[in-house]
Amino acid sequence: MNFADLFSTKYLLDPAPPRESKLLVVFLVLFSVSLVFSLVIKLLPIEIEKVKSRYFSALFIPSILGFVYLFGRYERLPWLGARVFLASILAIMIVWLFINTIWTLRFLPSYSKDKEVRDRFERYLPKPKAGAKAVRRSK
Repeated sequence: MNFADLFSTKYLLDPAPPRESKLLVVFLVLFSVSLVFSLVIKLLPIEIEKVKSRYFSALFIPSILGFVYLFGRYERLPWLGARVFLASILAIMIVWLFINTIWTLRFLPSYSKDKEVRDRFERYLPKPKAGAKAVRRSK
């Protein structure tokens, strides 16, 4: 098999390719690592919730779709185990991570400037008293 055969429509659109492939283990590791990274991102105490949620979804959804692909490939389900499904999953993952990285590089400088201004402002606000209880209004 040469490089041109790799991108031929007959090869990519084969509805039920053979399940004996050494790449299945590589894809299993790739999608498992992606799933673990997404869960670690979700559980880390990152204060910027927008960045956290964007990277979580960019890693979690393709990893779940990757496991669906691996299951479809192993069970020889038509079109769920097709190579074009795998190519689309990997393309979605790469494009999504690229877009999120560009967005993060544009978002973080403005966020850090806003945080500096907010910290400077909050430094001069009075601190609440430790033992003070809320005053109740009596009727």
